[in-house]
Amino acid sequence: TYLGGLYVYQSSYITICEQNEKSIPRTFTYRFSSGWEINNARLFSDNTTNTNDQFMHQDIRDDRILTYFDLPRNTTRTFRVRLQAAYGGDFVLPAILCEPMYNPDAYARTAAGRVKVID
Repeated sequence: TYLGGLYVYQSSYITICEQNEKSIPRTFTYRFSSGWEINNARLFSDNTTNTNDQFMHQDIRDDRILTYFDLPRNTTRTFRVRLQAAYGGDFVLPAILCEPMYNPDAYARTAAGRVKVID
């Protein structure tokens, strides 16, 4: 997947949905390229990305977000993250990983992609 046409300091959103037939605690791992800044909605009053009722804990780091949540049977969880392009260039968008918290043998992963950020 290749995304293009983003400009430096332009914000964009990543929306991720998870649905399952079994009730299992899960974790999402989103990794981001070094050219992106992650907007921590807990520090700002940005209700467009606030999904605190959807997860138990969220660990926001410089290059990734780890989200821990319960997924009751036949329900869907949606997580929205606001990112801002900080530097121009051609970047890899790493795959997003979702896995049960206590079973490392089972997981789901998206394909990696690329994005061009224009100065």
